[in-house]
Amino acid sequence: MWKKGENVLVYGGKKTADGFKTQVSIAEIIEVGSEQLLLRFKTYVRYNKGKIAIVKKSLCRAIEKNIHMESLYSEKIIPNVGDLVQYFITDWEGNFKVREISAVQSVKYYGDRIFVELMVNDDIKKVEVEDCLILQRANKIPKKV
Repeated sequence: MWKKGENVLVYGGKKTADGFKTQVSIAEIIEVGSEQLLLRFKTYVRYNKGKIAIVKKSLCRAIEKNIHMESLYSEKIIPNVGDLVQYFITDWEGNFKVREISAVQSVKYYGDRIFVELMVNDDIKKVEVEDCLILQRANKIPKKV
């Protein structure tokens, strides 16, 4: 299960009066022991990048490698008419410039680009689906038989 050179997730955290806050970091396995791993951390709050530490195996999780990334990335999540979405635009620092919530009025397909039309302040805005977070799917009313 544990192999030299593989990356693992290492769980840690901080306990305060408010409770326990979990932190996760990524590390590379340098050596495998019977109950511990010798790791080189790639990122972590407590350890600097490149920090080497011995960690119990029970605090580590292997990173799944057999994920078909191409198929996952090729599947766009597209909102449907009536879905409640949050539309946003951020500046280069990641601060929100626009952040609005609306129901999808229509979905438009332009080649490989997909847009939704949203009603915002009595105006229709055309927004790319990559800029929309689906908050809630519309309830589908069953057809009368």
